[in-house]
Amino acid sequence: MKKFLPQLENKMLMAFVAAAESGNFLQAGILLNKSKTTISRWINELEIILGYTLFDKRANGSVLDINSNGKLLLPKVKMFLLSLQKLEKFSFALNNNKEPAAIRLAFNQLIPEEAIADVVLKLKKEFPAVEIHIVHADLFDVEFTLNSNKADFVLGLQCVEIYNNINAQVVGDIQMMLVADPAHPLAKEQQVNSLSLSSETVIYPSLQGKVDDERYHFLPYSEMMLTTDYYSCVKLAEKGLGITYYLYS
Repeated sequence: MKKFLPQLENKMLMAFVAAAESGNFLQAGILLNKSKTTISRWINELEIILGYTLFDKRANGSVLDINSNGKLLLPKVKMFLLSLQKLEKFSFALNNNKEPAAIRLAFNQLIPEEAIADVVLKLKKEFPAVEIHIVHADLFDVEFTLNSNKADFVLGLQCVEIYNNINAQVVGDIQMMLVADPAHPLAKEQQVNSLSLSSETVIYPSLQGKVDDERYHFLPYSEMMLTTDYYSCVKLAEKGLGITYYLYS
């Protein structure tokens, strides 16, 4: 990287954005906790360095109209200041050596996008320096997903027991809702248990491994129907072809 000494100071750029968005030096000073004179001086210094003006002053001299050059520069400056803010958060967060540089999250396909976004938002607020990657994985099989090093954390479906050879710990669970055609006899039942499902066709997404793999056995059934994905499971259940499941919080 070649030696580079920036001529534009951050305080000048912040004053420019505050004045452009508020429309006058007084309000810009309030936003930045500076005097009107200081804001005016910083913007004047910025315009001298750039070699052109950024505002057209009205007759009273206190109200500003951003000109064409200012309108072109404003979004670039705002983007730069936002990047600087993120850089500062990242830099100071490195003081906590316990945080990983990045974590990989895998989610079951039936988990609503809004719920996934809420999880990611909470993580970023708590750990701003950590990069978050949402990855594709076999989300039904926790053992396969984690042992194959495809993800660091998984939110999906799994039997109650975790296999002894898996180096992980169950940290929580979510509720499961069974889905069927409204005309299905079980739709009229107030409580559906394992005995109720034992004579039904249960629809699963096709998973890696053999058809009789124990991963399919967390719901009892008399017949199993495999599909390509979870969405197909729901659609087939709506047509009265069997029972499938859906996650909710």
